[in-house]
Amino acid sequence: ILDPYEVVGHEPMYAKVGDNVTLPCHLVPPFNVSNLTIEWRFKSKNIYVYRSGAKDNETSDQNYTNRAFMFHDEFEIGNISLTLTNVTKKDNGSYTCRVLNNQVKKGNVTLIVGELYK
Repeated sequence: ILDPYEVVGHEPMYAKVGDNVTLPCHLVPPFNVSNLTIEWRFKSKNIYVYRSGAKDNETSDQNYTNRAFMFHDEFEIGNISLTLTNVTKKDNGSYTCRVLNNQVKKGNVTLIVGELYK
């Protein structure tokens, strides 16, 4: 069975050191993902995993425990964006949002962290 949606990321996002930044990712057409597994990956690590109706702390990278947040109340409309707080240069790079259902669908967001971005 083919899943009836696509995952759409955003290229690129800019932030300065110390900012909070939301990495946009959503489903087109809007699709309720509340019962699906959602993963945000960065440098081959799962930094945030949502599974069975809640964040999965076992498989989410502990370094992001108090820094990465999703909009759980917007899962019904397919918003799977991720907010990172207090970004540093180490957060520079490409992020992947993945929805696991019958198939794996994914979108990419590149974050560029600099000193001077407004």
